[in-house]
Amino acid sequence: MVRYWKVNSTGRNNSAAAGNLLFRAVLLNIFTVFTGIGLGDLPLPDLLEKIRDSKSAHDCWLKTEILVIDKISMVSGKLFDLIDTIDREICENNEPFGGIKLVVSGNFFQLPPVPEKYSIHTGLELEPQFVFEANCWEATFPHTYKLT
Repeated sequence: MVRYWKVNSTGRNNSAAAGNLLFRAVLLNIFTVFTGIGLGDLPLPDLLEKIRDSKSAHDCWLKTEILVIDKISMVSGKLFDLIDTIDREICENNEPFGGIKLVVSGNFFQLPPVPEKYSIHTGLELEPQFVFEANCWEATFPHTYKLT
């Protein structure tokens, strides 16, 4: 189901709000999703072991209640699926993202995902996979809305 709304651009106020949100995130001792997994380029079992072997990383992942993703358009489908799988495994919860609530924002008409440059299997240049092409997208967001 897709619904449409017209929204007005907020220009400078939007930028100020984003800056303010980042400032608050720092004060609240919020960590990045890459805590414990680095760039996420290891095989899944190795990433899970790496998180479980680090008390601080494990606690960070386990205690997360809300995951905020800004500039969602830059997140690849592969990375989105990886984070979902890690959350489900670490939290031992089969709901999307292990039951962690998501807040996502971004504009799919601006910045595309940062792709892996070449396939490790074929050596051919890869096209980026958009986050909404992730395997977990529809289960995570059963209702989508297009703002116009």
